Amino acid sequence: MYHLDKSLSQKKKLRISSVLKNKLIGCLKTIKDEFSEDVNDNFLDPSKYENLQLDENDFDLEDEKPIIVYVAGYCLHIALKKLNWCPLCKDLMSLDRSMEDVDPSFSVIANVDRGGLKYPSEAIIDLVTYNYCVVKKLTSGYFWNIFKEEQRQRMMAIKITNSILDDHEFSYWPDCDNGHAAIDICNRILYSATNCLLNNFCKMKNDTNTKHKNVRKMLTFHD
Repeated sequence: MYHLDKSLSQKKKLRISSVLKNKLIGCLKTIKDEFSEDVNDNFLDPSKYENLQLDENDFDLEDEKPIIVYVAGYCLHIALKKLNWCPLCKDLMSLDRSMEDVDPSFSVIANVDRGGLKYPSEAIIDLVTYNYCVVKKLTSGYFWNIFKEEQRQRMMAIKITNSILDDHEFSYWPDCDNGHAAIDICNRILYSATNCLLNNFCKMKNDTNTKHKNVRKMLTFHD
């Protein structure tokens, strides 16, 4: 019975991982290597979001953790590619995939990736987690009414994330000896992560609107 339960549990995890990957893959494909916009744009005014704060409840993300880790791994992959696969940066920002004791949060990468993605370090995961929490707040409730009017949503989300990282005294990894500054890599990762998360939000919003329209059509037809 134990082996049967274990087998069923593994199959369930694989099915879940497959579904999660399918939901993410469309968003991740839209991430481009370009990094042309200035994330420190002084023309962006985040003062209207000064009440946006994160507390310990916002970081209660047990169910979402594997997704966040997968996004972090993908964004790290893009950053390292842009850095010509700098071995020093790779050592600073990723973990050994051959580790025996792997945290369950790496399950999506382990189950659906073919080995191309690195296991992101704790600092990279924390960075993307902060960004996830910020985007989640910006795209729901009170702040969505303000944020939806922004012309440059991506850059505003990054600026707010950076501000909160400073407030929380976020610990960056060291600069590498090849001259790659941690803060620059951080902004590149935030750029990719914000792209993915906002695109995913728009997709979910469009799917919801489509479902509502279909329901209205059905009700009209039956009337």
